[in-house]
Amino acid sequence: TGSDGRVLSWNLNESVVSSHVLLTGGQGNLSLAISQNGHWLAIGSEVGTIQIMDLTNLSAKPIQLKGHQGVVYAIAFSKDGQQLFSSGADKKILLWDISSSSSSVVYNEANTVRALALSPDGKFLAGGADDGRVLVWDIKNNKLIPFGGEDNNPIYTISFNYSGTLLATGDSKGNVKIWNPYSKKLIKSFKSHN
Repeated sequence: TGSDGRVLSWNLNESVVSSHVLLTGGQGNLSLAISQNGHWLAIGSEVGTIQIMDLTNLSAKPIQLKGHQGVVYAIAFSKDGQQLFSSGADKKILLWDISSSSSSVVYNEANTVRALALSPDGKFLAGGADDGRVLVWDIKNNKLIPFGGEDNNPIYTISFNYSGTLLATGDSKGNVKIWNPYSKKLIKSFKSHN
């Protein structure tokens, strides 16, 4: 995906790597997510639109979700693939119901959230903010859990490990940090990129 608006699928199982176009649309695509069941592909754009493709029926027209003002920076599917979380330049975290294409504001943040990750058990949504904070939401109780952030480096990527016992963040200065999401303590910090 990229600024030309195309989404490509790559076949890595052949001796010669090949690709084919899944989607053309003219919008700059900045974020991607695939549902755990492999049914849906979500594509966040620079113009505030999210397109949902049915990967079981590539000839179907993508579902258009419109709710953000400006860039959609991050998207993450719920565990069952029926809902989608998104964050954008408008500093909102939205929760989408895919079947109805409707959204609700989960959180209004003072800073842009550029990264989202859902815990493997589907109970927590983690976000990385432009001010360097790690944000964790208890989804069931709709509550923000206070969490650390040692510096003001924007967080560009965030991910839980497979068991949900670790949370990794990567920031704009090339720092990678490993957190314990339960104790909210920093386990390790290292600089991996310049």
